[in-house]
Amino acid sequence: MGIAIFIIISSALLIALMGYLIKEKKMYWLISGYNNAKKEQKERYDIEGLAGFLAKQLYIMAGIFVFASLMIYFKLDILGGLVFFSILPQSMYLVVKAQSFYNPK
Repeated sequence: MGIAIFIIISSALLIALMGYLIKEKKMYWLISGYNNAKKEQKERYDIEGLAGFLAKQLYIMAGIFVFASLMIYFKLDILGGLVFFSILPQSMYLVVKAQSFYNPK
């Protein structure tokens, strides 16, 4: 179980790092969809708003990973599984809400 916890914590750190790089270091090319968009499409994004929102969501995901890992480490497997499951609705919210930072006109 120790290696699994290590992998999950490492994943959480990577996710949090991506949030930091997108928001603070302005590495917008890490944002899927934005990185392949044409110049005209990129101008339609509120990229600062999207970057802030995305970073916040990535920090939340990293927190969920850490919290779930702690639950599993302390033998609260069912609770840990439920916490991991909360990633799904949070991810769906991220995808839907991120669309509001694009102005198609």
